[in-house]
Amino acid sequence: MFLVTKHQMEFSSFLPLRSSPTRKSRKRKLQRTKQAEQEAQAEVEKYKQKANKISKDSNNNISETRKTLRARVVVTLRIKGMKQSVASNKQAVIAHLLQLVCGIKQELHYN
Repeated sequence: MFLVTKHQMEFSSFLPLRSSPTRKSRKRKLQRTKQAEQEAQAEVEKYKQKANKISKDSNNNISETRKTLRARVVVTLRIKGMKQSVASNKQAVIAHLLQLVCGIKQELHYN
């Protein structure tokens, strides 16, 4: 039987790997663990990108909504102004048109 000292046990991890079934399975397990970690990291990154996209889209929608509301307010104010202008000038325009239509002047055309 062969004895292993405490010192040898502590530094056994630094010894080169021999091809034994146990070491091979440990190596495969380590590779699977690393691969799973990489996949998890990729999934986290994908989730972050998706969350950022949703955030940007909602911010864009909010700003577009604000712009739309501002445009509606501006249009509504313009329409109100036009209606007031029409109401205040309506009688004067009708009187002017009636004067042009009914006030016939007899003139000769120079052609």
